[in-house]
Amino acid sequence: MNIEPESGAVDRPYEMRIKIAGHFEVDEEKFPIEHINNFAENNAPVILIPYIREQAYSLSIRAGVDPVIFPLVQVPVFRIVKQEQA
Repeated sequence: MNIEPESGAVDRPYEMRIKIAGHFEVDEEKFPIEHINNFAENNAPVILIPYIREQAYSLSIRAGVDPVIFPLVQVPVFRIVKQEQA
């Protein structure tokens, strides 16, 4: 996932690249296997963004420059609707 300024213009004299990895465990009895890829592609990055936001902010403050503040992200709702058996 790449996050870049909306205008394309960068108002900072530096570039920051942050990599993060997450390990998620899934209870396969409660979460259908066919939805795991959808979760991993859409929801997992959103779960990790607060950690990236904190690292960018903290590093910029410690470096003595204007803080880097990522915008808040609205978390999409992911619901599994169980079909009733006839």
